[in-house]
Amino acid sequence: MTSNYLERSEILKGILEIVEPFETISELVSKEIARPSGSHSEQWHEFRKVIGDRVKSLHSRYRFAMKLPPDELGLSALAAISNLIGVQHSFAHIFVMIDMLHGQTFDEVFMDSMVSISEKVTQEISSLKNMIETCTESPEDTSDCLKDIMRLEREIDEDNIIVCRQISVATGGDSDIICYLMRKIVKELEHISDYVKECAEILADF
Repeated sequence: MTSNYLERSEILKGILEIVEPFETISELVSKEIARPSGSHSEQWHEFRKVIGDRVKSLHSRYRFAMKLPPDELGLSALAAISNLIGVQHSFAHIFVMIDMLHGQTFDEVFMDSMVSISEKVTQEISSLKNMIETCTESPEDTSDCLKDIMRLEREIDEDNIIVCRQISVATGGDSDIICYLMRKIVKELEHISDYVKECAEILADF
């Protein structure tokens, strides 16, 4: 039975296959969030189909966990996968909240910080993907990817503070449902950023 356990390179390949769909999902969510006010929202229906296909593909991608070794390597892999499951759940929440907007867009006053957060999350996921690919080929060269991910995570935290201040000032503390959903979406994006950072830190010592 022991010979059937996955080795390090095989585990990294399995983790990479989970991360890959997140890159597309994040790009499409970011495009929808950045959609200008008054523009046609029909594109979201197309994005929805693509995102749905990517999410469905994730279920089979976790199967490799059945062969994780019962040792420290396996536990580290489990911790990394747990963070990726968190990413998946946060994207699911965002997915539903975008549906709830019914094609409405956020006020222009919030857009710069909102788009910045979403784009940085996409960059962070891309950096994680690059880090895993580097882990497989040259484990000693992962530090730059990790530094990039940690920098983006800090910037996302700072952008979130800016968005909250902008909403408070612009609405006088009396925000509507759209602003509420915006706060919730930003919070989930921040969660994704945290999950990606934690996953990267685990893989840096993998």
